[in-house]
Amino acid sequence: VWGGTHGTNYPTDMHRFELLSKQWEYVHTSGELPCGRYRHQAMVKDDLMYIVGGSGINRYGDVFTFNFGTSVWRKLHCTGTDLSDGRYAHSAVLLDGFIYLYGGNDGVRHDDLQQLDLETRIWSRVVVHGHCPPGRDFHAAVLRKDSMAIFGGSNGMRRHNDVFEFHMRPKVPPCSLASDLEVLLYRSFAFSNVPCFSGGL
Repeated sequence: VWGGTHGTNYPTDMHRFELLSKQWEYVHTSGELPCGRYRHQAMVKDDLMYIVGGSGINRYGDVFTFNFGTSVWRKLHCTGTDLSDGRYAHSAVLLDGFIYLYGGNDGVRHDDLQQLDLETRIWSRVVVHGHCPPGRDFHAAVLRKDSMAIFGGSNGMRRHNDVFEFHMRPKVPPCSLASDLEVLLYRSFAFSNVPCFSGGL
């Protein structure tokens, strides 16, 4: 567990919970420690936790990794789409080698979908086809196979109670070859003059 707020300050200490002993313990960390914040997003892949954005004393649009094996923080120096105004109360998921970030607030509630290529460390805006959700913050997102599903959030005037799904890859229709052949075979028997026999000899 990292980050958050007590309401008046933004701690940067790391703690972990031992599931067998049911005890919390402090984790000593080193490296490039992020500024204290809350309303950020955290994702885990293999031995790394990724921290994206958030707010505290300032708004942040940066990306950090924490290595569970070495307890070392590292800042990823990213380029591309300008997140210099920071972003908080957004949602994010991690799919393969990309972080997908939707919405959030930098003084304006956004309706954009951004992706960070973790190999090149380049942010870019994803072109969304179809009906895009209205801008929001404080929503939730989960990864569903190759899709990012978002729920709820706020536009500043009211709270949303809707669900949208971003398909990151083209949907492949299910194979209908077997059912198509079955229909063709049925039709060939139904419209032919050849009697169809059943049973053994």
